[in-house]
Amino acid sequence: MHHEFLKRTLVFRDQILQATAFIHEDPKGYELWQTPKRRCCVPAKSRYMFPFNLAAQECKICGTGEFGPQSGDIALDCSANMGVTDHEELLAGTAKVVAFEPAPENVERLRRAFAEEIALGRVIIIPKGVWDKDDFLMLRVDPINSAANTFILNVEGKVGAGKVPVTTIDKVVLDLGLERVDYIKFDVEGAELFALEGARETIT
Repeated sequence: MHHEFLKRTLVFRDQILQATAFIHEDPKGYELWQTPKRRCCVPAKSRYMFPFNLAAQECKICGTGEFGPQSGDIALDCSANMGVTDHEELLAGTAKVVAFEPAPENVERLRRAFAEEIALGRVIIIPKGVWDKDDFLMLRVDPINSAANTFILNVEGKVGAGKVPVTTIDKVVLDLGLERVDYIKFDVEGAELFALEGARETIT
């Protein structure tokens, strides 16, 4: 199964690369790319992993049918990274996407990518990681793949980037006054059990 998924991902990656064009890089090191679906803002150092993230979404890694996002859903994205999943959720017709993201450079990317949706209230960015309590934790970042940042995994090559805030899904749901949550995507690099504990009331 893993082998077949990788093969499909590589096929989609190659198709996306052929149909993607570089537009420009700004003074802060963010690159703007036109992909087959939309324009995307990407840190220059993550440009090589970006097509893989897009390809994974084409493989419907975050669910299909009743297990995927639906029209009218209130969706939580933990962690949002570059917003690829958020875009797919919006395309599915979700009413609101709450995007949790602890890495400051990714938060900036999300604010640029979804400025219109943020203004309309369809996207809410929470610049924090998901955990089982409010706290500050050391974030270990991957120098070439911001999708692999982690609080938990001690993998060679990752660099400590200082402490960043974390919170619970239950607290954010309460603070935002969300009447329900329909869909949650977790991609939190080893912190799943902590994140789930912090979502106990929401899931119940």
